[in-house]
Amino acid sequence: MLAFSLYGLYSLFYELFVLLLPFYGIGVIFSIISLIDILKNKFEDNEKLIWVIVVLGSNFLFVFNIISNILYYEIGRKQKIE
Repeated sequence: MLAFSLYGLYSLFYELFVLLLPFYGIGVIFSIISLIDILKNKFEDNEKLIWVIVVLGSNFLFVFNIISNILYYEIGRKQKIE
């Protein structure tokens, strides 16, 4: 009985992993695009370093992966020095 419940739990985690993996991959692609944009442009003082830390650090947390990229494109791009 215990082996069946552990197998069921493993199966559930595997299915969740397979379902969420494409979303994480999309987030990683957006992170790379954001990093390229951050490194190509000029910011005031330490804002560039802060945005790099936010975008790279969010890759370890699945939920914030996409949210941090949205924040950069909504807030960070306005802070660039033209």
